Amino acid sequence: MSFVVYSKSDCHQCDAAKRLLVNARQPFDDRRLGRDFTRAEFIGAFPFVKQFPLVTLDGMIVGGLSDLLSLLASNYPHDDRTE
Repeated sequence: MSFVVYSKSDCHQCDAAKRLLVNARQPFDDRRLGRDFTRAEFIGAFPFVKQFPLVTLDGMIVGGLSDLLSLLASNYPHDDRTE
């Protein structure tokens, strides 16, 4: 399973999402606005998303911080390789 966090600088919710994944021992790819993608590329890929962070799991949109919290709290099936 592969998480991706689309984030931007100075974003407290972005930092919180990344901390949640670190604490849950879930590997993720941090993709940052201006470093890894442009605003136009983001809008092109996710035209209905209007805020950061955006979290995806295996290419499917999880959502923002609250959606990630819900997913992690639900004990979704996860990869135990980190244990």
